[in-house]
Amino acid sequence: MELSARYHDGVVAEVHGVTCRLDGAGAGAALTISGLQSGTELDRWNAAEVFPLHGRKSELRIGVSGKPYGARLVFSGYPDVQQARAMLPALAHRHRQERGRQFRAMALATAALASVIAAYANAVNTGNVNQ
Repeated sequence: MELSARYHDGVVAEVHGVTCRLDGAGAGAALTISGLQSGTELDRWNAAEVFPLHGRKSELRIGVSGKPYGARLVFSGYPDVQQARAMLPALAHRHRQERGRQFRAMALATAALASVIAAYANAVNTGNVNQ
């Protein structure tokens, strides 16, 4: 299955129209990125190392470990986004990891706020607050 996308290599500002396909299976699977018109291979990403990036609601942006920070693929349109998510299960795994990190940070911040409120309430009840 081949999908159309926009490719940024992270080195120059040029955007390439590309096709992407998944070669191999399991841990050795690779996402092959080829030029739309030329068909030449521009890059190859390890499919297990891709991660989602923040983007617009109607598109999916992905990056990969080991490449420059700006290297990304952008899939636009609902059908392509859904097919890309189905083709790259590592995206869902990374998304769950990030959501877990966010929930832990939120719980820690809430606990810190509750402890400050409790300390203040205790100080007010014992009369140790300067007014």
